[in-house]
Amino acid sequence: MNTLKRRVPALIWLLSLAIAAAALAGCAATPPTPTPVAQPEGYGIDLYVNGVKTARITLDQFKTLPKVTLAGYPAEEGPTLLSALAAAGVERFSEVTVVGLARGRRGPAERTFTREQVNNRVILDITGAGTAKLASSDLSQDAWIIDVSRINAAQGTGETPAQGYVLQVLLKGQVKATLTLDQLKALPQSSIPVQGTQQGPTLAEALKGAGLVDYTRVTAVGLAPGRTGPAQRTLQKAEVTDQVVLDLTGRGTVKLVSVTFPREQWVIDVVRLEVE
Repeated sequence: MNTLKRRVPALIWLLSLAIAAAALAGCAATPPTPTPVAQPEGYGIDLYVNGVKTARITLDQFKTLPKVTLAGYPAEEGPTLLSALAAAGVERFSEVTVVGLARGRRGPAERTFTREQVNNRVILDITGAGTAKLASSDLSQDAWIIDVSRINAAQGTGETPAQGYVLQVLLKGQVKATLTLDQLKALPQSSIPVQGTQQGPTLAEALKGAGLVDYTRVTAVGLAPGRTGPAQRTLQKAEVTDQVVLDLTGRGTVKLVSVTFPREQWVIDVVRLEVE
């Protein structure tokens, strides 16, 4: 009996060691394989030209396009934006807008490029989630577009400047001046860092070139972004700052742009400034 009593603590100790060893073996076991990220079913990018849907580029089509690696970002690889547009039959355009989500998927976002800005440093990276991401070494990563869903291409007269383009300046309904493209180019030029870089005379300089410095408000008349229809934007004189520019476009027109109001309120192919 005494012998049994002496053996019980030893048996308990051995049993504890066995349980501990089993627990350690469980910890050392191969961890479970992570669940792969589900790819969105039927993902593709809708392509619009002048507001009309013309094509849909699927993920499989993206994968067949020649890929480039973004300089400085070895993990970013995919077709260039230019090759994706060409694959969809769009080779001539004046500007293109890529629509999707902001980095971190914080909300909707878009980025507009002129024809000159669409180079081999602007790519559509194919992500592990099975979507495309707009990436460019010309932009900060915060300006990249995630989960691209739509590309809007604007076609005017292609890359050829608009023939005979002039900008009329009206004062109280009467033509005060007509500014040609050469006259607009001869005015002092400014640039603002929005949607890349927008460059041209400020709105104030254009009005000054037409002989107008004393006014209450001015309305720019032209087309909506994407040339989807007519548009206009009225600014009070206090809003006509050096951050409001008439950008000289690649197709030989000007567009009203600013860092002080969103791109949706820009006016493309401005044909008239109505001054009061």
